[in-house]
Amino acid sequence: MTASPLIVATFAFDAALHEWLSIQIRGLLSIEPATVHGTRLYNYALISAGQCEDHAAATLVASHHLAYERLFMQTPEAELADIGPWLVEIPSQPDERLLRALAQQAAAQAMTLLCSPVRLPKLCEHLRSFMYGAMPDGSPVMLRYFDPRVGFEIFRQWPESVQQHFAMPLAWWDGWDSDLQRRHISGESTSKISPLKARIELSTAWCNAMDLTGEAHLIVALLAEELEESNHDSSHRLEQIHPVLRRQIAKKALAFSKKAGLVSWNNRAMACRHALLQHANFYQDPEFLSTLLDTGVNSLEAVLALVPKQTHADWDNDREQMLIRLYDELVCALPFFDTSTASITRRFGAD
Repeated sequence: MTASPLIVATFAFDAALHEWLSIQIRGLLSIEPATVHGTRLYNYALISAGQCEDHAAATLVASHHLAYERLFMQTPEAELADIGPWLVEIPSQPDERLLRALAQQAAAQAMTLLCSPVRLPKLCEHLRSFMYGAMPDGSPVMLRYFDPRVGFEIFRQWPESVQQHFAMPLAWWDGWDSDLQRRHISGESTSKISPLKARIELSTAWCNAMDLTGEAHLIVALLAEELEESNHDSSHRLEQIHPVLRRQIAKKALAFSKKAGLVSWNNRAMACRHALLQHANFYQDPEFLSTLLDTGVNSLEAVLALVPKQTHADWDNDREQMLIRLYDELVCALPFFDTSTASITRRFGAD
């Protein structure tokens, strides 16, 4: 049975992403000298195990005989240690099998890399102390800085003193955010650690910034949960899209919604839903735009109901090709990609 072009494109994108990340990881692990100021440096992978496939973190450390600790151990979240963050010590020159395994976790947007002169148990002690915050009203919150999709923004929005404190024992902290953008934090490479003694006090501005950072993730997750329970056909349509592309489609739909003044939660959620399930760029269609301008209503659902049936049919007919074009754009944006190959499907030899 021949796979559909969309399935081919999805698998091809995933293969390109793994290849690109393997190259990136190999480069990162080789950029530091073996010592700094006469002190040896150690490389670590910080893996958010709950974002990986089942037992992926355990399989990684067992298959490659790697030292590790689970950060939730010795905390009130100890019963969730298996699906929480794991700190895994990795060699500076991993073999190809380990590189592929690390790339798999990075492709799941579940891994960042750290370099530090501090050994594993002490570094875990340091990192554990930054997982707890206090909201402006005093209520406690878990700070998921170990989640690459939002972690670098969590760090960036911390007070400068907290940023400096976190980075002190690190030579660097590096990874890729939800847009596959490289994020890099430089530290002091300090050998002695000083864990925080109290929760990090978070400002209202921090909370607002994190709401914006996580909005696309939240809407996609809620939509997936809803469809899994109520509409298996639509759930399958959503699952056809790679998680990286899902979030990018949702972010662009949210940007449209806000620019158009459709800022209510229902409008923002509807924009993402329609972009993911019917057509990723529906909001660029002239027929839709003219309907939006003519009606002047503030309900996206109402506007979509007024769009001609033929336009909806055109969106349905173009949905898969649109997604394939978006995969092409994503792969072409990866630095190693040779644009002479022109297409993701041709690069990976698909018919």
